[in-house]
Amino acid sequence: VMSASFIASPGASSGGEEEGSAIDRKLVRTVSLGLIVKTPAQAAEQITQLAQRAGGFLVTSNVNGGADATSAALTIRVPAAKVDEVRIQIRKLGLRVENESIEAQDVTRQYVDQEARLRNLHAEEQQYLGILRKATTVKETLEVSDKLNEVHGAIEERQAEFKMLSKQVETVAINITLRSEADAQIFGLNWRPLYQLKIAAREGLGGLAV
Repeated sequence: VMSASFIASPGASSGGEEEGSAIDRKLVRTVSLGLIVKTPAQAAEQITQLAQRAGGFLVTSNVNGGADATSAALTIRVPAAKVDEVRIQIRKLGLRVENESIEAQDVTRQYVDQEARLRNLHAEEQQYLGILRKATTVKETLEVSDKLNEVHGAIEERQAEFKMLSKQVETVAINITLRSEADAQIFGLNWRPLYQLKIAAREGLGGLAV
């Protein structure tokens, strides 16, 4: 009698073998920029256009006061390969840079594990499909169909998680805060440019080109 319970668990590892090989590190990077600009609303629009030209997109935008706004904040995402180019262009829009930080999180292990789990689920799916084709009774067909539905659900869930992680790796979030010179003076800032560059790395990241 054929039974879906006879399916053996996939023997592939969860990613240890892949991690030991020469693979690209998978990084989730976030850039934060604070700029003093002449017109925050106009600068926000220019930054949005920069993101779009680079193949990225606007995530959120908050301009306080419309065209006459004295401050604005927005987040864009751009392809990882274009982040340095876009960051330099954004800085050029400012009268001066108040602060700048770059944070990088190494998610290589998580990426490889999720990729391996998806492979295992697809292999399990193929095994069940093979059994289903050989099923000779209604009971066997229903039993294997139930197992296939479970695997399909798990695949969809894992694919959504992997797609989200892949998007975070393939694109970089840039958080920008914009203030007008008048707004900066109200808060008592002096005229000497303040520039801070901080690079945070996790899990032994050796360095990051800025």
